[in-house]
Amino acid sequence: MSKFKVGAGMALLDIPLDQYPAMTFSAVCEDKYDDCNCRAIAIESDDKHVLLLAFELSDIPEVPDLEKKVAEAIGYAEDDIIVTVTHNHTSPCDRGARGSDPADRAAFQEKFFKVELESAITAAKVAVDTLRPAKYGYGEVPSFINTNENTFEARFGCVYNEEGSGYVDHTLAILKFMDEDDQMICVLMNHPCHATCAMALDANGNNATSGNFTGIASRFLEDYYGGGMIAAWTSGAAGNLQPMLNGRVVVHYTDGYTMRPQLPNGAAHILMEHVGRQHAIDAVNCIDRITEYKDEIELVHVKGSIQIPTQKNLGGDESFKRSPMRMAKINYGQGVRSNQTEPAPAAKPNHIVDDPEHPAELKMEVLRLGETAVVGLGCELFCQIGRDIKQALPAKNTIVITHTPGYVGDNPHAVGYIVDKSSLDSRSPKLYRNLKPGYYDEMIVDAVKELYEKTV
Repeated sequence: MSKFKVGAGMALLDIPLDQYPAMTFSAVCEDKYDDCNCRAIAIESDDKHVLLLAFELSDIPEVPDLEKKVAEAIGYAEDDIIVTVTHNHTSPCDRGARGSDPADRAAFQEKFFKVELESAITAAKVAVDTLRPAKYGYGEVPSFINTNENTFEARFGCVYNEEGSGYVDHTLAILKFMDEDDQMICVLMNHPCHATCAMALDANGNNATSGNFTGIASRFLEDYYGGGMIAAWTSGAAGNLQPMLNGRVVVHYTDGYTMRPQLPNGAAHILMEHVGRQHAIDAVNCIDRITEYKDEIELVHVKGSIQIPTQKNLGGDESFKRSPMRMAKINYGQGVRSNQTEPAPAAKPNHIVDDPEHPAELKMEVLRLGETAVVGLGCELFCQIGRDIKQALPAKNTIVITHTPGYVGDNPHAVGYIVDKSSLDSRSPKLYRNLKPGYYDEMIVDAVKELYEKTV
């Protein structure tokens, strides 16, 4: 254990408005609702260094050699850099919008690569330049802004309890860093929820980029506490969790029919403001309750990976051409829509077989700050597996961060949904890519435990 220093910085992660349109992963945007940012937290102890970069993006930046270039700019080693994204679905995306012209996507990618790299280096340099002696405390509170995507199915045919598919982890975990003068340097927040509010038209009838509810929460805290403090938000195991209120409002009926009515322009953004500000108020309640601090830590950061068995699709329903590795989503008795004369038939399941010759690699890392473990996983876990990891590690406090580099999938940054065993009885589980559903629970938990043991 030894004394340590902490610094934090932030930089804008948007192209100039006069250079719009900008592409999110799902839309071409003519306007900007609010800012997206990159936040950085630097920690140094003895001769050890760690820099966490939290991008308000949907996916890990595809900037070539990003970690290496940031490390060189601040004098760190490449392995000292931890990258994560808030999985913000309304941020600019360097891969471009799905369905857009390939030439337009390539042009936007080239432009946005420069923005992402400059933003990361600027935030990192500010964090390193503001390093100062620090102390830290840990706290957590429930933040009831998230819900399980499969809650309806869980109530209509599945077991609904803490072990079943309807489980929701509401934990908002916070690491609070203070300097020797009791001024707040930064907080590291973690909550399992998709940043998917306001995926709808704004009040002007435009698609608009946004930092989403997580950005609203971070800026609320930064304005509330002032003094240049930085509030970095990270996504927990949120593969099956989404905001309670968002632009994709679902209306359920007793016969199983589900409808998503169109909201008036701008309504989704009002809901986003509510979710973000409520989440921030929950964070304030947590931050202010953290009054005990430690001014010494043991700083250890290790990386690893495991091989995951995969499957392949040998054909099935034509409706799944868009995502050929996706398992069939079962129609569970949906009623007749207004444009139908009879209910839609159940989809024909894809023919999925094991593919032992092509295992996938799941990358993971553990950062240990004294008695607190921060676990990073390059995938999108269902929240039950995140819970199991936190229960399995002997650390006093454990934070699980998803959307770190090395996503499991059919390309280096493809999202891999990893479904836990308890969710297999859900009637419409979210099963993507070439991953076998409900197969990796113990494998992942055991691998994280082994990696953690290397830090002690």
